[in-house]
Amino acid sequence: MSAWDYYDNWDAYWDGSVTQAAGASGASSNVFSLTNNGNGGFALLTSLSTFNLINGVTYKLGFQVKSSAYGAQTSYNHLTVRFWDVYGHGLVGDISGGTPIGNGWVSFLYTFTVDSSYAGTGVSLSFSWSRDTVSSQYLIDNVYLQL
Repeated sequence: MSAWDYYDNWDAYWDGSVTQAAGASGASSNVFSLTNNGNGGFALLTSLSTFNLINGVTYKLGFQVKSSAYGAQTSYNHLTVRFWDVYGHGLVGDISGGTPIGNGWVSFLYTFTVDSSYAGTGVSLSFSWSRDTVSSQYLIDNVYLQL
C-alpha cells in the first residue's frame, strides 16, 4: 500500500509525516512517523486505495512498528489497526502479539478469515492513535495485505 491520508484533530499535540529512518536491518527506509506531544486528541493514518474483502477468504495483514517511548514491546495500548468499510465496521483491533525483529522494531502479523458482516467493497485500512500521557514517536513501515 503506497497512498495514505493523515489526519489529527489537535495539531498542537500531533505531528505526522513520511520520513527516512533506519529499519530493522539498519538500512534506511521511508517510514510514516507520528509524534504525540501531549495528552489530547487522536490521529489517523488511512489508506487512500480501497479494496474488497471477500466473504470466507483468509488474509494476512502485516506491518512493523517502532516506538520511542515504549521500545520493542509486543503490544501498544494507544495504537489500533482496523479495516473500515462504508458502514463503519471495524476488523482486527488492538495491536498485540508482535515479534521484536531488531533495531527497536516489532513485526505484527494478523491472519483472519472474513465473515459476511465484514465482506464488501470500498474497504480501507486505518491505523489510529489515541492520546497518551507519555510523549512518544511511532514509526510504521512495511504494511502489506495478502491472500
